[in-house]
Amino acid sequence: MVLSYLQKMKILTEYNSGKSMKDISDEMKINIKTANKWIKRFAETKSLARKRGTGAYKRLDIDL
Repeated sequence: MVLSYLQKMKILTEYNSGKSMKDISDEMKINIKTANKWIKRFAETKSLARKRGTGAYKRLDIDL
């Protein structure tokens, strides 16, 4: 599941307001590791963008 920018912002604001990771993940119905990943990534990069090169590969449908 890919999180939207608003969902990522909600994770950060909830965490900064003092909520626990468990409460955030339960409320948003996401894995606790996902919440932790975005908090760590924002602390390191100051960005909520996905890493370059992530996601599905583009496939060419060529009939030979």
